[in-house]
Amino acid sequence: MARGSIQKRIGPQGRVSWTAIVDLPKVLDPKTGKLVRKQKRVTAATKKEVEAMAAALVAATEKGMPDTTRATVAEFMAYWLGTLGGAVKPGTLRAYRDMTRNHVVPYLGPVRLAKLTPAHLHQLYAGRTAAGLSNTTVNMLHHMLHRAIGDAVRWEHVHRNVADAAKPPRRDRPELTVWSIAEVERFLTAAHDASDPLAALWALALDTGMRRGELLGLKWADVDLEAGALSISRTLSRGGGG
Repeated sequence: MARGSIQKRIGPQGRVSWTAIVDLPKVLDPKTGKLVRKQKRVTAATKKEVEAMAAALVAATEKGMPDTTRATVAEFMAYWLGTLGGAVKPGTLRAYRDMTRNHVVPYLGPVRLAKLTPAHLHQLYAGRTAAGLSNTTVNMLHHMLHRAIGDAVRWEHVHRNVADAAKPPRRDRPELTVWSIAEVERFLTAAHDASDPLAALWALALDTGMRRGELLGLKWADVDLEAGALSISRTLSRGGGG
């Protein structure tokens, strides 16, 4: 059973980080024929985050880490997604799973991780762009792969992050269209006249600029009617299964 320890580190400029060292089950060294124990390290800015990463790594290890000398991109990505656990938000994990299923596995899935090259990634990005994906989506795809392969490097599955040499398209910067004050007033009046049950929510959103998750996360305890104030203390997001 995998075990480990957590260490607090303070950098030269006082920057604090936390590192978890996970002891993995013994494996057979093909060179010596002996069983050897390996360790994996994960680092995060907070103790809570690194604990979640370490727990996910232990769980994934006990399920069976892929043979990295033969593991395909599809196999590694399935393993990597399983290690994320509480290290990312549910919405981020859902997006990673969707991108892996829809864009990575169909095109890079059979490629061995150890044989993956920057050219593979360039071809993937070009093909996905030609298929109609936006530059922003392809950029997000690159970010995910860079993170996944970066973890593979830290875990000593591969020697370098080939995504460092792959350049994705720049994110789209669409011109924002905003309502005028008159348009806002017409919208709120229409919502009120139609007895829209969300009329108060629309008014609060337009008046404060709060994000959707912040609006949906509000509770009466966050509202001070006498002071005419409210506090944002949580956000609501869709879970990974939805």
